[in-house]
Amino acid sequence: MIMRRIVYLALSSACLSISMADESTEVIELDPVTVTASPLGQSTHEIAQPVSVLSGDELRNKTAPTIGETLSQELGVSANDFGQGASRPVIRGQDAPRVRVLQNGIGSLDVSTLSPDHAVTIEPLGVQQIEILRGPSSLLYGSGAIGGVVNVVTNRIPDYVPENIEAEVDLRYNTVSDERTAGFNLTGGAGPFALHIEGSSRETNDYEIPDDAADNPNTITDGDTLVNSAVDTDNFAVGGSFVGEQGFAGVSVGRLLSEYGIPGEEAFIDADQTRFDFKSELLQPLPGFDRLKADFGYNDYEHTEFEGPGEPGTVFKNDEFEGRIELTHNPIADWEGTVGLQYRDRDFEAIGEEAFVPQTDLRSVGVFLVEERRFDRLTLQLGTRFEHQETDATAGNRNRNHDLFSFSGGVIYDIAEGYTLGVSASRSQRAPDIQELYSGGPHLATRTFELGDNGLDDETAHSIDLTLRKTEGRLGWQLNLFANFFDDFIFQESVDNDGDGVADRVN
Repeated sequence: MIMRRIVYLALSSACLSISMADESTEVIELDPVTVTASPLGQSTHEIAQPVSVLSGDELRNKTAPTIGETLSQELGVSANDFGQGASRPVIRGQDAPRVRVLQNGIGSLDVSTLSPDHAVTIEPLGVQQIEILRGPSSLLYGSGAIGGVVNVVTNRIPDYVPENIEAEVDLRYNTVSDERTAGFNLTGGAGPFALHIEGSSRETNDYEIPDDAADNPNTITDGDTLVNSAVDTDNFAVGGSFVGEQGFAGVSVGRLLSEYGIPGEEAFIDADQTRFDFKSELLQPLPGFDRLKADFGYNDYEHTEFEGPGEPGTVFKNDEFEGRIELTHNPIADWEGTVGLQYRDRDFEAIGEEAFVPQTDLRSVGVFLVEERRFDRLTLQLGTRFEHQETDATAGNRNRNHDLFSFSGGVIYDIAEGYTLGVSASRSQRAPDIQELYSGGPHLATRTFELGDNGLDDETAHSIDLTLRKTEGRLGWQLNLFANFFDDFIFQESVDNDGDGVADRVN
């Protein structure tokens, strides 16, 4: 087997350095990394559940064309690659509706959970950091996060006014697909106003594959390349904010155009997304409250699945709004906490012969409360969430309502200087997603005929995590043990009626 190497040429703010310490080496203590997906702004070692953050040089060196591929080298994380254009992260073996992918705390607002060939519409190039919360995090971000949360943090809406213009340029090339990528980020401001502009463009050819893969009769190849695996993506966004002594407020608009092939088929997807975001944070907003955070996102998404050049097939549309409001209260009997409200409104529609999911409207509203109390060497964390979800489908399908209850508790104990032990347990519920309820037809990309079940019950997960961390010194590490127990687990069951070894449909 011939192994092919990927070679990247990058020009950016990232650099790689290796040094050996001696007696004269100056020790510099780095600031702790704050997890923005945490309502109390905690660092990674102050959260009972296992958390990891990619940022700085490490993130730049691992950045790939998709979020899934970017995170695929992280412990406990893999990717469900579907060519170069589509890849979602898989956390602890959980995928799609059980892993929420967020941009600055708001969902990606696309149709990537519907099928593995649908891309996540978040460009990883130029982001500030990516936060991975393993385990059930549905208390904060909805019933679809039993597996975990991936929060992509960008600077589209600045929360500060830089003293000078901050600029970053990233140029990349790889030999496997002849990838040419260029991106830039600019942030500046004057007085109380800050402005951010970013853009990127990526173009690849069909990528090369090993000789033994090219000889596989089930692989469509052209010599030593995988046919229909090329990608052409353009991304542009602009945002601005007003920054004052008591906080900030800002808006942004982003546009993403992506055309990518579906390997194994002659089809390709042409996606078009326009996204609007509002973000605000206010200090001392009301008596008894320390901070108010408000995040809103609206998305106009559409993609067309072409069965060949000039042969448009099924069209997928997704108009979605999601909003969150969080209020952090002042300490009450030494308890600090956040109460929040989340609302989601999704209008999904598929048009064409292979529209295997009917037009569906999904609405949900959730309220959550997260509390924390610190003792001498022990920190106690508690949380609860209630969510009501409604799905209304056309074509004579049954409408469904779901009431979901989730709660969790965690303890962090400082067992010695620089060592902490975290234990967390939770009960999380998830409502069936629209494709799990209403699928009914052929699915070209996965070569299946899918049938949903609109009588599915809520999925319930009971989880426990044990985390041991070393947080100080030259060497830091983390050991995590976990167990998940599911009731009414929802999965795709293959049916092979004719016994030919190939699934005839998936329920």
